[in-house]
Amino acid sequence: MDHFLLSFWLQMFFCAVPKLVICQQRYSGNLALDCDSKDAAVPYSCNGEKPSCKAFLMYRSQTPYNTLSRISNLTCSDSIELGRVNNVSDPKRTPPMGQVLF
Repeated sequence: MDHFLLSFWLQMFFCAVPKLVICQQRYSGNLALDCDSKDAAVPYSCNGEKPSCKAFLMYRSQTPYNTLSRISNLTCSDSIELGRVNNVSDPKRTPPMGQVLF
């Protein structure tokens, strides 16, 4: 009888766990390169409760992605916001080779 109860509660626990964990991250392949995609799950989304997450990326500038506008296209981000975070007002400015941008 004890084994039956233990088995029952373990099954109930494992059935309930997926409902407690909310995740939508999936492999997107080259779909991640499409900056104009309207699919919120490509390439990642935080979960159903929080539609967006704060994050940062450290990038060391190098040719051909060595202007804020090209880096923002590469990362599908806003060049004005990228410049603001890095204290750069001109999106066409070329940072020194190897400068780390956030």
